[in-house]
Amino acid sequence: MVGSTTGKPAGVKMVTRFAYAAGGTGILANPFLLAFFALQASRPEDGTSLGSANARVGSLAAVFMVPVVFSLSAWLPDRRLGRITQVLGLSALAVITVGGPLLVLGMRAFDVRAPVAVAA
Repeated sequence: MVGSTTGKPAGVKMVTRFAYAAGGTGILANPFLLAFFALQASRPEDGTSLGSANARVGSLAAVFMVPVVFSLSAWLPDRRLGRITQVLGLSALAVITVGGPLLVLGMRAFDVRAPVAVAA
């Protein structure tokens, strides 16, 4: 099959794979979160926690989004607002990517991590 690549920046195919990977891992993180709350509500003394799995998979989804952000920056206007948008997006991804594993490792408390993640 022959396809045209005119008008498309180089590496679109690779970035598309990263976007699909980010979407897939993000979708995979949601059942972990639902199961975490379902198990915690029914048996809180059991100690079963899928919250760490949710944090890890969610962080992986954020890592997969970084190449997508850089690729989409090609379509942003070359103005100050475009650069500010890119910096804010990458900063939010960095906070989410680092915050999940820090929470799992016990280096960051949930009451500190939750507002930071919501703000990001």
